[in-house]
Parts: sequence; structure tokens; C-alpha cells
Amino acid sequence: MTRLRGRPQPSLRLSLSAFVLLPILALMATGGWLALASLERQTMARMQEDVRLVAETLRLPLAYSLELGRLGTVESALLSARRLEPVYGIYVYDRDGERVASVGTRRGQISTEDVRALADDGQRTADFEELGGEEMFSYFQPLTDAGGQIIGLLQVTRRGEDFDDYLGRLRLGAFALLLLTGGLMTGILLLGHHRAVGRHVRDMREAMHRVARGAYGHRVPDGGPAELQAVAEGVNGMLDAVQRSHAELEQRRDSELALRARLARSEKMAAVGQLAAGVAHELGTPLATVDGHAQRALRDPQRLPPAARSGFERVRAEVARMVHIVRQLMDVGRRNPLDRQPMSPSALVRQALAQLPDDAARAHVEIDIAVPLSTAPLQVEPLRSEQALVNLLDNARQAAHRQVRVSAYEGVEGRGFVVDDDGPGIAAATAQHVFEPFYTTKRIGEGTGLGLAVVHSIAEAHDGEVRIERSPLGGARFILVLAPAARHG
Repeated sequence: MTRLRGRPQPSLRLSLSAFVLLPILALMATGGWLALASLERQTMARMQEDVRLVAETLRLPLAYSLELGRLGTVESALLSARRLEPVYGIYVYDRDGERVASVGTRRGQISTEDVRALADDGQRTADFEELGGEEMFSYFQPLTDAGGQIIGLLQVTRRGEDFDDYLGRLRLGAFALLLLTGGLMTGILLLGHHRAVGRHVRDMREAMHRVARGAYGHRVPDGGPAELQAVAEGVNGMLDAVQRSHAELEQRRDSELALRARLARSEKMAAVGQLAAGVAHELGTPLATVDGHAQRALRDPQRLPPAARSGFERVRAEVARMVHIVRQLMDVGRRNPLDRQPMSPSALVRQALAQLPDDAARAHVEIDIAVPLSTAPLQVEPLRSEQALVNLLDNARQAAHRQVRVSAYEGVEGRGFVVDDDGPGIAAATAQHVFEPFYTTKRIGEGTGLGLAVVHSIAEAHDGEVRIERSPLGGARFILVLAPAARHG
């Protein structure tokens, strides 16, 4: 299946830069530009005011010296004023427009006609103009005598380059300040994003990657701002729900597999029951006939040679064995309703021990009974429960080296018995099949593979179970539950 993916989306850091930082920088740039324009106007006005102040400072002494005809004094005053930094050139004209004194470059002086016109106007004027091939700022100050009559004109100049250089440095400083501020804000934004959001988002992403790789129990850390905590809680809640659903599905699958196994086993047991019924019907009469003839032949042992008598005895033994197998098949497939009665566990054990077949080969095996007489009764069917115990005890006695122990059992699943032996035990691979009909690890002729299948069938009929564990004695432990615990809905 093809996985559809949308266009790559910008990161949160890039989004913050685009939607927060850039607008702020744009506003700062606009505000800075407006402030710079205002500052430039104020700077221009201040620089022009400096020139005006120089002219105002020189006006009275120059007018007095010019009225008295002291041109040397005029020259001295101009030389003193020339030392002032903002001044580029100073010119003094008489009433007729002739220059009488000057300091600095002569490129700033104006024509005689212009001087006369300005003197006749009698007003202070200032302006930028092209003088001597260079842009200059000129301030014109009329000079008057004691009676108020205009006797000359004062011109103070300053190069336009001075204004441009100062404003250029001002603009460069403002631009550098804007860059510095923008860099600091960017650094603060990135650091703040990392500390407040970025590292927590990274931890969340790593946690989700771990979950995707199979660590379903891992959860997203809930650090960071409240919004991220809410996201983490939502994601963790979703993961918990997914894990619960997964566990439920696993449980349902296991239950379904168990039900299928039980159904298959039930079908197998039904087939075994039908087989047993057919075998019992078809073989019962012939076996009884064979056993009867062998029994009648043995009634007169004097007429039979020893070899024939031994042969008839073997015939009867094999017939009995075949009858026992048929009965076991019938027991495996039996599905009759139970007639439960209260039975003492110790009494059931004693009755089962009394029915154990005599086995001289196992006479050295000791059977320990650890079932107290005061143990509470079990609600079971006596005959079938007794048969299950007989089969378990006989199986343990055949596998044991020296000891078999039977004790009462009580667990969360119910009550019953425990049979332990000190034999070689049962391998895990074998334990999965020992309750199947006709499965046996014994040699041919030593077992039918039906004894434990009968035990399993009886346990299921009682709504209980039988399972295998490792025994503390070193061999196998069979736990038989015949009285299941009450189930509450």
C-alpha cells in the first residue's frame, strides 16, 4: 500500500520566525526609518543652527569694525571664527557688494549683484546652493551701523559634504543598531524556542519514534508549557487506549485459540467416543467368547500340557488388556452428566491407592500421602474422580525412582490434588502432547497412551483442568483441579 504524504510543512521555529520575528523586525525597521528621518531633520536643523550661531556671534563685532573702517580688526575676527569646526568659509561684503575680507576657500563667495540684492532685502537668509562647483550651505546676515542702516553683508558657509557625511554616519549607525537588535531578537527567539518548546517537542518526537519501533509501554514526557503538556497527555491517553485495545485483542485471540483447541479436542474426543462405542460393540462379544473358551480350557489343568496352559493364560491376559483398552476409550469419549457429591479428599486418595494395580517392579516406590483428614469436602463425581487419581498415581509410580507424593491443592482456579514424583520429569515439548489420546513415550506394550487422556477428560467434565509443572522432588508435578472456584459475573 502506497503511503500518501502531504507537502513538507515548515517547522515551528521557522513559523515563529516568519509570523512573529519578521513582522517585529519589519515594524522595528519602519519605526527606525521614521525615527531616523526625524533625527536627520533635527540634525540638519542643528547643523544649520550652528552656522547661524557663528554668524550671530560675528555680527556685532564685524558691523562695529566695518562702520569704523577697521578692516584689520575684521580680518582678525574672521580668522578667530575660522577656527570653529563647522565653518568652511566666511565672507564680509560692503554696501556696494565688494568683498572686504574673507577666510577659507573663495569658492563660496557670491557675485556683487547677489550681494547688493541680499543687502537691499535686509533679511537673514540661508540655503543650499552650488558655489564654485561644490554644494554649500550659506547663511547671510546683514550688517548694520548704530543707526540701523545696512552697511554690509556677512556670509558664513559650510560644505554640503559635511551634512552628507554626518547623516551617512548616522544612517550607518542606525542600520548597525537595527542589525544588532534583529540578531539579538533572533538569538533570543531561538533560545527561547529551544528552552520552552524545542527540547520538549524533540523529546516527544523521540518518544513517538520509540513507540513506533515497538516500545509500546513507553510514554511521551509531559514537560514544557501547558499546551505541550495537554498534547502529551492526549498522546499518552491515546497510547494507553491503543495498548488496552491491543491487550484485549491479544486476550480475545488467546481465548479464541483456546476455544478452538477445546473444540478440536472435543471433536477428537467425540470421534474417540464413537470409535470406542464401535470397538466395544464389535469386539465385546468376540473377546468374551475367546476369554470364555480359554477359561474353560484352564478348568482342567491336568489334561493340558504346560505349554498349552501357559498359552491360554497369555490369551486371557491379552484379552483382559484389550478389554481394559476398550474401557479406557469409553472413558475418554464419555460425556455423561456428572452426579456431584461431597467427598472427603483423603477418602478419595485412600480409595485410589486401594485400586492401584499390583506392580512388583514398582514395589520399591514409596507413596506419601499429605492430605489432612480435616480438608474440606470436594463436590465431585466419586467414581470418575477416583479413576483420575488412580491414573495419575499409577503414571507417577511408573516414572518415579523412589518417591511419589499426593497432596491437596487449593488455588485461585479451584481445589483438587497434586501428584509429585522424583522421576526424570517431562520435557516441555512432550508436555504439550501427553494429554492427547494414544500419545505415549513408553515402549510398545508398556502403555496405551490413554491414561492421561482419561484424566484430562475427567477434569474437563468437572469444569476443571490438569496441568504439568516441575516438581520440587525433581520429577514431574501434575495439578488436578476438580472443584473450580466460583466465577462471579
